[in-house]
Amino acid sequence: MLAVETVETRPSNVSALRFGQLSPSPDLHVELVQQNPATLSCWEALDGRARALLNAAGQLVNCGQSLRRIIGEDRDFRAVSGIIQPIDTRYQARFRRLHQPRTSGLMTEVFPMRHDDGHWICRSSTLEAAAGESLFALTIQRASLEQSSEWIEFRDVFDLTNTESQVLGECLRGLTPQAIADCHHLSINTVRTHFRHIYEKLGVNNMQDLQRKLSGYRLR
Repeated sequence: MLAVETVETRPSNVSALRFGQLSPSPDLHVELVQQNPATLSCWEALDGRARALLNAAGQLVNCGQSLRRIIGEDRDFRAVSGIIQPIDTRYQARFRRLHQPRTSGLMTEVFPMRHDDGHWICRSSTLEAAAGESLFALTIQRASLEQSSEWIEFRDVFDLTNTESQVLGECLRGLTPQAIADCHHLSINTVRTHFRHIYEKLGVNNMQDLQRKLSGYRLR
């Protein structure tokens, strides 16, 4: 039987989560994830996406701390008899598609938040467990205007000064040049000078080119 560690969280429906089971599998990776919830939590910390493993019935086989918190918020998702589902019944059929048997491939469904502006992006992929059983890897991530992107430190990568790196980072987080100037009590011309230096060092001519070049450096 799969041993699942109970995690203390605010709502009672989290500590009472029921988990499904799989037959013993020779797949070391599957066994590792089944036996160690910390593995999923580790991956969650790396990219900010809540993670779970579901069986074909939609039951949680295991999940990380972030997914437990999402269920614990009791705002958009809940777990009923170990089966995770949207609280809004209009979206439950669509969510079930994420753990329906299919040959392969990635499936994505998007669900609106009930109390906030934004959406939940849910993605699943299939892998074979023991005796032909289907297992589904699920990620859930929040997409809203309040979420700020995370980027690598550009200073060392492109030989920027500390100020240029800060200006670039604030720009990529959505601040306009005027907003950056206001935040740091600078003139708009000073900020524009920083941008000219940034363009030169990155070999681009405008903001569109800059964003295209840096899109691959976004962490989450």
